[in-house]
Amino acid sequence: HLSLPQRTGLEATDGILSNSRFTLNRFFEFNPEWRGIPGTVCWLGLNHDLDSNLDGASAPSDSVPSVLIVGRMLGAERYKGHEELISVWTDVRRFFPTARLDIVGSGDARSEIEVRAERLGHIRSGAIRFLGRVSYRELRDCYRRTDVFAMPSRGEGFGLVYLEAMAEEKPCIASTDDAACEVVLGSETGLLVRYGDRPGLARAVVELLGDVDKRRRFGQRGRQRLLEHFTEEHFGYRLWNALSPFAPDLRALE
Repeated sequence: HLSLPQRTGLEATDGILSNSRFTLNRFFEFNPEWRGIPGTVCWLGLNHDLDSNLDGASAPSDSVPSVLIVGRMLGAERYKGHEELISVWTDVRRFFPTARLDIVGSGDARSEIEVRAERLGHIRSGAIRFLGRVSYRELRDCYRRTDVFAMPSRGEGFGLVYLEAMAEEKPCIASTDDAACEVVLGSETGLLVRYGDRPGLARAVVELLGDVDKRRRFGQRGRQRLLEHFTEEHFGYRLWNALSPFAPDLRALE
């Protein structure tokens, strides 16, 4: 439910900016009385130094097949796919006995999720590692070392982590149920699965871990898509175009 200040602001607004089509549609779904306000999608962009991401200092890949997920583990936001990945890891290990899932991030639900992984025996065996919060430098090394980035979520409003993985030429496994499919193109820069389709998720992980050429091809196309659509400059251009109709004086600055 919107607060009174939010409703007052919407009554006086000329347009709504959203970071994704998914987020915009969801807003109107829960607030149909505001459908008359024009909505504009303004995809975000990555503001990292992309030119240095693929230099000779890149961390080498790990010697075991690995998948990475990066995201908060909060009780109020248990939609990012941590538990989905943990639930299919036994199936993945049937095909790749040494495969490892690395989990970066923390939050109030971490201990509960960690207990679930431990009950399956994945922590003692080293099949799943909880790395907690890491520095930006360590995070980039995590992306560089992994084979596949996966966040099969169901409520992601955009997903900058997909862009971070694409910057390092990593294929992504994402969801058909939220904004992830606006960033990751299925069968082009990664694989898309329906949230809750655990057999489909296991198949996607196994497919990418087993096909180095596909991983390389998806990773290269993902980085190219990032450079063509999702840089900080692209975001600035989209934001400028979205705001300028409501502030004609901005055009005089061009």
